[in-house]
Amino acid sequence: MRIASALVTVALLGSGDALADDVPARVLGPAQVTDGITMVIRDVRVRLWGVALPSADAQCPTESGAVDCRDAAREHLMWLTENRYILCHRQDSATDDAMLAKCSAGEGDIGSLMITEGFAVVADDVNDESYQQRQEQARTEGRGVWSQ
Repeated sequence: MRIASALVTVALLGSGDALADDVPARVLGPAQVTDGITMVIRDVRVRLWGVALPSADAQCPTESGAVDCRDAAREHLMWLTENRYILCHRQDSATDDAMLAKCSAGEGDIGSLMITEGFAVVADDVNDESYQQRQEQARTEGRGVWSQ
């Protein structure tokens, strides 16, 4: 039984791909959302690569009025990941004990979806043309944080 469990762990997290700090190359499983860009999957803290939360004072419109965009981002990420297995592939070294990763829930890159809907912005240190285009589209259409 121990061997089977170890084989499943290796299959899910990768073999020999982990960084020195034991951050896996990939992780698969249900997600527990901790904020608008961070979740825990199989005891691995994962932060979406290439995205950042809106500023602390940003407000997003809802049917019941404006709300803190960071709270709205968390709710949207929960909705995107609810009852789904999330697959994350490490993109960069870990920071703050989190794996920086591109993650999907079946319908595409979750970070990209968060940017498209205006619940996240492109991180300052990222030069990803697709993410930049999606942010510009969200800004033009006044979605989420760009509705102000």
